[in-house]
Amino acid sequence: MKKISPIIVFLSLLCISCKEIHCPEFPANLNYFPYENGQELKFKNTQGDIRNFTIISKENSIPESFTSNCKCACDVYTGFKTNPNQDNISIECRINISGREEFSRVYIHNFIANISDDNDMYIYMIDFLNKEIDIREFGITSKNFKEIEKHLKDTISIESDNNQLIKKIVLVKNRGLLSYTTTDDEEWNLIE
Repeated sequence: MKKISPIIVFLSLLCISCKEIHCPEFPANLNYFPYENGQELKFKNTQGDIRNFTIISKENSIPESFTSNCKCACDVYTGFKTNPNQDNISIECRINISGREEFSRVYIHNFIANISDDNDMYIYMIDFLNKEIDIREFGITSKNFKEIEKHLKDTISIESDNNQLIKKIVLVKNRGLLSYTTTDDEEWNLIE
């Protein structure tokens, strides 16, 4: 039986542990939040009432790398946050695509908060609207990451009957937040 040289074993282990995982930036062709800081969004209901939101934060992930022996995963994301509108409602939306060398899930998180001042006490009501999409079957990797667009719908509707403020939002690729429906069934549509 031949003996394996310890030097060969060491060099092999060194080469394996030096590999890097490269995480791409959030793909530009998957733009559900085409906003800029300071941009105003106006929504109108069936009675003609108008509600305004202003984008106060818009961010996209940037490319990054880590060594393969790290127990890290790529977290490719985009998101925005608004100031409170006339009803003291603010919206924060975020899309995360996660995985390691292959991406496995798309998470869409929406946080809706109502901050009101009642006798010098701040009252917070927070609603969560979330959706998870499993993309493992499509074999999306950092090399073919832009192809993820083929597997996600242009319009994403997220609903929850357990919320106190907003029960549904509709996101449209390249247009953003198209509408939201409050728990009293009032639909607010984007004025373009």
